[in-house]
Amino acid sequence: MDKALSGKRGVILASMHYSNWELTAFAYPFFFGQSLNIIYRTQADTNINRSINEYRAISGNNLIGTGGSLREIFEILNSNGIVAFMVDQSANPKYSVYPEFFGIKTATFSGSAKIALKLNVPVVFAYGERMKDNTYNITFKEIQNPFKNDIESLTQQIQAEVESVIKKNPDQWFWFHRRFKHRLNEKS
Repeated sequence: MDKALSGKRGVILASMHYSNWELTAFAYPFFFGQSLNIIYRTQADTNINRSINEYRAISGNNLIGTGGSLREIFEILNSNGIVAFMVDQSANPKYSVYPEFFGIKTATFSGSAKIALKLNVPVVFAYGERMKDNTYNITFKEIQNPFKNDIESLTQQIQAEVESVIKKNPDQWFWFHRRFKHRLNEKS
């Protein structure tokens, strides 16, 4: 993260619903001295939504609802901030790209790739993993993008990282959101 932030362009942090992802995001400001700006999907139950978001923000993280202001995201990145996306969910087919994920071309959010390419911002893939001694290890990996301005290729690279992590420890992936809901060439 230090290397990615040293360019002073901000960072797109791509993560996933893996292990205790909420704890990982909560702890980030304490260990790394910088808050995350987390893109989140609003929960249907307003009380649950409020409770979850209070917890997410208590350590200093900022929350941006999906469909939130692109201007806000651009300002955060231009001030060398970090914008975090959860990249392992099914996306609306109208606004998707279809990278392969476990051999299936499935609808995937491409916003993180679009923004990274538009602003020339580095993308770092990160996830927290529960270890056998019940501690957590956070892994960071910068995604190298040899395909400049190719949203589909960058999205595929990010999804390949997600798939690789899941293959190592599938029991830690919190798969509750029908990831394969929309597939290419299938009716939704």
